[in-house]
Amino acid sequence: MWGGDDKAGRLLRDALFAAFVRDVRRDAGRLRVEPVAASSGYRTRLARLGGRLVALRDARATARRSLLAASISYRIVGYRGRAEYVHVRLTDADYLCVPVVELPLHGARFVESDPSRLRTFKNVFDALIGVSSTATGRLGRCDSRAGEAARAGEAG
Repeated sequence: MWGGDDKAGRLLRDALFAAFVRDVRRDAGRLRVEPVAASSGYRTRLARLGGRLVALRDARATARRSLLAASISYRIVGYRGRAEYVHVRLTDADYLCVPVVELPLHGARFVESDPSRLRTFKNVFDALIGVSSTATGRLGRCDSRAGEAARAGEAG
């Protein structure tokens, strides 16, 4: 990916960064992952994906009991940095790729069984790579506002 650089090897041994790379390869393989340089190697919590800066975060799982069933909820810490997107690892198999403008500064809670605006960002990089239109066959840039406008136009 980045040559035989030992710094790159250390980066790929970081569990969160390695999970991000796996998610990209599986769900957005055409996009290029680029490390972000630091004074002594690469940053483990930032990467560029398709030229866009993405912050990498782990969610914290918390048990939630309801009257009908138990479900897992995830606490997502707010983000205040310069990245445009936040990739949040929920489990080894699940993640959210959320535009920063959609993530409240105070953080959020994601519950698998509850309807939520965050659900649209689960296990997809649509917010970053675009939303394909089945009506027109186009692939367009989709940030939170442009994507909503594009989807509203397709529905109408």
